[in-house]
Amino acid sequence: MPLPESLARVPYVPIGDRRFKTTGTTVVDLPYFIWPAKCSRECESHPRVEVISTKRGSGARLIIRTGFVWNGASGPTWDSESIRRSALVHDALYGLMASGDLSLEWRKTADKCFAHLLRMGGVNLVRRWYYYAAVRMFGKRAASPQ
Repeated sequence: MPLPESLARVPYVPIGDRRFKTTGTTVVDLPYFIWPAKCSRECESHPRVEVISTKRGSGARLIIRTGFVWNGASGPTWDSESIRRSALVHDALYGLMASGDLSLEWRKTADKCFAHLLRMGGVNLVRRWYYYAAVRMFGKRAASPQ
């Protein structure tokens, strides 16, 4: 199962050491089994990212606008195109949590979404487990509102 086409075609450019910037807007549909309920708050104040949840159990739509900057996978890691693109979605969701637009209770859901996208991108089980364990153990600080 490949990455969603919209995510596989995200236009971006490198802007420094392990930092990337989107050069076009992309829309990623998050499946209902990853995003099972409505957002607890409207996600309006983050200028480059928006989550639009529809009715309960139907998933959500993540809109990442031109100019969003992310750092790919953090820590000692193997960086590949599939991992970088999966990290885009994860970093966008964490950015919403850090800005207070999305409740911290959504962190586990964002981490599961990341693992699901890694699987869809063909990342093997051991590496998926490594990334998922890392974001579960060390990601809370990045997601916490500043």
